[in-house]
Amino acid sequence: MTTGHILIVRQPRDREHSVLVARTWEIAAHIDDIESVELVEHRTVDSGVNSARHVWRAKPSVPKLRAPHVVGDHFRWTAIVEWRDDDYDSRWRIEPHAVRQEVSCCASVKLSEAIGGRATRITIDTSIEGLDGQTGVQAIAYRI
Repeated sequence: MTTGHILIVRQPRDREHSVLVARTWEIAAHIDDIESVELVEHRTVDSGVNSARHVWRAKPSVPKLRAPHVVGDHFRWTAIVEWRDDDYDSRWRIEPHAVRQEVSCCASVKLSEAIGGRATRITIDTSIEGLDGQTGVQAIAYRI
């Protein structure tokens, strides 16, 4: 299943790139439903590709009767982001911790200037494969 979204944000492209790509893990404090984000690895390889791996944990919000059946991994995922400093395109891979089957969650994010450089057009294309027949899990994955 693939989807595409376009957003216009009233911030310059360089600022959006810094927040959404190069320092994504720092935004956890500003998102109500996120408990924590831990930067696990950040590196730049010889070819100039930056890579960051961070583990996200959402705040559990489940009915009391369901709470004993929900383990910590249900609300955790690892995000791997790759980008170049001289480019405004990035590639993302999300690895859900709770799903124990072969799942591919990928996205590409492209940042373009808008409104004469005073805003940013964000184009997000996502693809989730391997969750056939699990509509609820797909909905949660796309929401994240």
